[in-house]
Amino acid sequence: MASWSVADAKAKFSEVLETARSKGPQEITRSGKPVAVLVSFDEWKQRQYEEQPKESLVDFLLCPPHDGTDVEFPRMKGKPRVVRF
Repeated sequence: MASWSVADAKAKFSEVLETARSKGPQEITRSGKPVAVLVSFDEWKQRQYEEQPKESLVDFLLCPPHDGTDVEFPRMKGKPRVVRF
């Protein structure tokens, strides 16, 4: 991964963008310390897709994880409300 100072990245922004698109992520540094990484949109979308859960919310709710913990939902102790029709 190439490294660019903030000043160089500002001065050569088009080059930094093109390099990120063609060669991969570009590190941006301030005072020699990494502060950001510039990635192409395609790579960012791919990483977003990879990090998404593999099962749907419905599947998760129907088959909760079996890690030995019991989840309890406390019931309200008040009287039910009156519904008039």
